[in-house]
Amino acid sequence: MTAKQERLIDRWFPVAAVDEACGTPAGSGRVEKALFTWFASRPIAQARAAAMTSLLPGDTDCKKDVEEAVRNGYESSFNAVAERVHKESGGAAPVVMDMFSGRGIIPLEAARIGASAIGVDLSPVATLAGRLLADFPARDWSAEPR
Repeated sequence: MTAKQERLIDRWFPVAAVDEACGTPAGSGRVEKALFTWFASRPIAQARAAAMTSLLPGDTDCKKDVEEAVRNGYESSFNAVAERVHKESGGAAPVVMDMFSGRGIIPLEAARIGASAIGVDLSPVATLAGRLLADFPARDWSAEPR
């Protein structure tokens, strides 16, 4: 058995970037909250930072890219983080499982940087919300009849 590799989230989390992004429409999660008002609200910026810092090694030099991806959603930053995650996982997609996924924001953000993401929730309503927000839009619907 190999020793557990320290992850970036064990030593660092972009708190200031998350705080700043939560004040914007893109980072706040208010759009999804408007659709499913009965769920606890987890800001998208917080979920994005959690997914990224959980998938990167503790000795990473990607802190600037993580902060920019969280704060501004820059595509170049997302690509740099996704490339590092891909490299760290040996070229395969790492698997992220969120046991209390609710509306699926952490699995969605993990998938955006190249992970295979699994969201589980006891509530069938939460499971439906996660599928509507994260799963169904990403599916290939081209084979479906008009």
